[in-house]
Amino acid sequence: MSPTAPPSSLTDVPPLPTATLELGYRARGRVHLPSPPAHVWRGQLGYYLHRLADEESHAQDLSLYQRLFRTPRSAVGVPDYSGRVLGPIGLAGEHVPHPFVVRQAIPEAPATDLRLAPGDETAVELMLMGPAVRHLPQLTALFETMGADGIGRRVEQPGGETARGAVALTGAALRIEGVSLTLYDGAEWRLPPTCGPELYDRAAALAPEHDTNKDPAQADTQRLTLRTPTRLRFGGDRVGPEALDADALAAALYRRVVGMAVCYGPATPGAEQIAAWQDGFKALAAPTSLHTTDVRRVEDRRYSHRQERPVPAGGLAGPLRLEAPPGVLRTWRNWLRRAERLHLGAGTSMGLGRVGLD
Repeated sequence: MSPTAPPSSLTDVPPLPTATLELGYRARGRVHLPSPPAHVWRGQLGYYLHRLADEESHAQDLSLYQRLFRTPRSAVGVPDYSGRVLGPIGLAGEHVPHPFVVRQAIPEAPATDLRLAPGDETAVELMLMGPAVRHLPQLTALFETMGADGIGRRVEQPGGETARGAVALTGAALRIEGVSLTLYDGAEWRLPPTCGPELYDRAAALAPEHDTNKDPAQADTQRLTLRTPTRLRFGGDRVGPEALDADALAAALYRRVVGMAVCYGPATPGAEQIAAWQDGFKALAAPTSLHTTDVRRVEDRRYSHRQERPVPAGGLAGPLRLEAPPGVLRTWRNWLRRAERLHLGAGTSMGLGRVGLD
């Protein structure tokens, strides 16, 4: 392989179908969601999922709470690779990444609270990975219920009392493979007759074909924006703006995309294939330069009820530019498109690490 040719091992991104549940809300009172606001929605989701089953079901990894929200290795069924394989893709610990991402449809500025007045509207997206789409009936019911009793911090309401502001669900849609299905129009639900992985096949059959002529194949630069704080580690250290380079970005992309495909993809890749992807990303980074002049570190904190203390929620934010030979850059784009749905780094399930190709 020449220094300017893309690695052959990265020609195809490992399959991982995803579905996006889009939810619209209207505030019925004053609402204050502290930053990051998607963390509040994620916390509510965990609370309501936990209430669906008894403690024995949780202890035996039989509950939806365990499979979706806690995701111990025993509940997901990660293959028994060696530690040398699992470590770089983030699967060596007791728990593995969640099969979902909760995020604001339009992200707030990093480290900014979300405040709504009565009548204001907001929208939330729940990205579901692989088989998690089969839980669509339960999840839609929970997201309709979650805001009815109030959400976020207690604030003074129009009537003078201090309480969490309620929000009402106004609409819901499911987006798969470029196909959008209206699930709720504000009055009536219409869920698919069968909610499961077969939804992906049906949507793919209806989806418009991708126009490859629109891909800027001959470009030698690509702009990428870190839209929400992105928490990366590389070589055991936290990555700051001065340390964000092609190697750090490639390692984060490999870890997230391959790790999620191993956990939730339709086919389990072998250890040799995983190692080939890792070598491919190292080769991909070699002819690539990152221009990070406008990337900044954003400080933020959130409250962890599990740890009972505030924990960091800041990270890198802002635009950066990749510069590489056209073929190499095309490979970056193919994998980064998957990261647009999966996010990168730590805290992805609460909307951190959102990236966007421009």
